[in-house]
Amino acid sequence: MAIGKCEDDKEINQEKVVIKFDYIQVYPDTSSEEKLKQLQKIMSKEKVNIHISLNIGEAAATVWGCDLSEGYIDINGKYST
Repeated sequence: MAIGKCEDDKEINQEKVVIKFDYIQVYPDTSSEEKLKQLQKIMSKEKVNIHISLNIGEAAATVWGCDLSEGYIDINGKYST
């Protein structure tokens, strides 16, 4: 399930959520030109670690994903655009 798809607003408080791509915090945060350059480098790597902290408890989980190639994004982007 996507973070934004919670049925109950009490499940996740978006003001507590922190999202990082490798070491770069992307939410909540404002983007700068320097940060975008750093993210470009990170996203061009074969493996990208995405860390999401809900800040609602001590539990942890690991999730594996795949294929964020340009072709995959192009095909799947047609569903929402």
